[in-house]
Amino acid sequence: MLKSQINASSKGKALDLLPVVVAIHDKDHNIIWINKEYEKATGLSQKEVEGQKCYSVWGLSEPCQGCPVISAIKTGRQEEAELTPENQDHWTESQGSWLSKAIPLRDLEGNIVGALEAAFDITEQKRAEAAAKELARFPAENPNPVLRFAKDGTILYANGASRPCLSTWKCEQGHCMPNDWVQYVSEVLESGKPKEIEVTCEDQIFALVIAPVSGTQYVNAYGLDVTYRKTVEKALLKSVETLEFRVSERTAELKAAYEQRDYLSRKLVDLLERERTEIGWTLHEQLAQILAGAGLQLEGLKTRLQKEKSACLDKVEHIQELLRDAILEAKDVSHMLRSDTLETLGLVPAIRNLAEKVKMDSSLAIFLTVWNLGDKINDTKTALTVYRLIQEALTNVKKHAQAKNVYVNLDGRDGRLVLTIEDDGVGFDYGSPSTRGDKSRCDPLGLTIMRERVAMLDGAFRVESVPGKGTSILADIPMGE
Repeated sequence: MLKSQINASSKGKALDLLPVVVAIHDKDHNIIWINKEYEKATGLSQKEVEGQKCYSVWGLSEPCQGCPVISAIKTGRQEEAELTPENQDHWTESQGSWLSKAIPLRDLEGNIVGALEAAFDITEQKRAEAAAKELARFPAENPNPVLRFAKDGTILYANGASRPCLSTWKCEQGHCMPNDWVQYVSEVLESGKPKEIEVTCEDQIFALVIAPVSGTQYVNAYGLDVTYRKTVEKALLKSVETLEFRVSERTAELKAAYEQRDYLSRKLVDLLERERTEIGWTLHEQLAQILAGAGLQLEGLKTRLQKEKSACLDKVEHIQELLRDAILEAKDVSHMLRSDTLETLGLVPAIRNLAEKVKMDSSLAIFLTVWNLGDKINDTKTALTVYRLIQEALTNVKKHAQAKNVYVNLDGRDGRLVLTIEDDGVGFDYGSPSTRGDKSRCDPLGLTIMRERVAMLDGAFRVESVPGKGTSILADIPMGE
């Protein structure tokens, strides 16, 4: 879903235009989208990296140590790590140094669905840092701020590149720095450990590392200009916020569409049941009576013709046979549309009667097994759904499967009904759209209605079929109180 959100939205273009390497990973850490800068850095296209692990794209055999993407998906927090040849055992100088940031992405319910990673190429920065350390012996030549502070906060030294910092602090060399900086100096001297402070000076942002000088009561501060990096980070975070909003917005739209579909499905199934009941009643109460009445009139006509020894007697008897067949067919159809047995005796007897009826009308051998279930189920919707599933499945087998045997198993335990229906027929390729549309091999509408019936009860429905190896249907339905 994340990939479709990015591709379908102009918001994704903001990420595509960022001058940093950006990738979207799913929750299994597979790449599902990259920006143009990523393509440029790797020499690979979107299609070539899609579905791959990040480390394999970069020619590695295992994930990076401290990978921020893995950490962000695991912790649900923004994670950051520097990936350099110095801290990665399998990293080479040719792969450079990167600052990688990963931000978890969530759906509307707050579930983590992936992570957005932005990687900054800090190879030159690392080289500059190394050079700056070398130049620390010659601070006047260093293009970045280099300062020395006494324990009381007095600025003992400041090179030319420190001028923006001095201007911001409104002080000069030999003066005392602001109180908060005096506190930083004290902390470093007391702990004996370096401390990094980010400071904005005029239109520049510096990362200042305050380091103690062994055996003295003063500290040195080495600055690095991170203005560009921070500008890109800000743009990235804004784009991520936009993307997260778009994902949430689209998820809400899909949720609303699903709820509308669910509502319409329920209406459709309810309408089908009402129509079944009405048509079944009409066949049983009206058409069957009309046919019976016509049969009585034919019987009277037959009596008269027998007295008159009419040549039409054979035709009347033939019509009587047709009427008897029509009455039986009307009763059968009425029974299929509205099962009186289900309403009066319960689910299990109704299923047994249905199986016996199908056996009589076909050459199928039907093996019915019921476990942990009484004759009746209190929840009439569940009972009707299970009955209709078996009825539809047996009808499909009889019409399309060319099967010899059908195995129907119904198991009720732990508040659930598990129904499996298996046949040894010709089967079909359920995953193929062309096969689904081939009504000579399966009934796509019937399967769809079966799926919707189960979905209405918050159950699970699955069809498995292989050409030449039969078909299996599984329904797992919660049993109502």
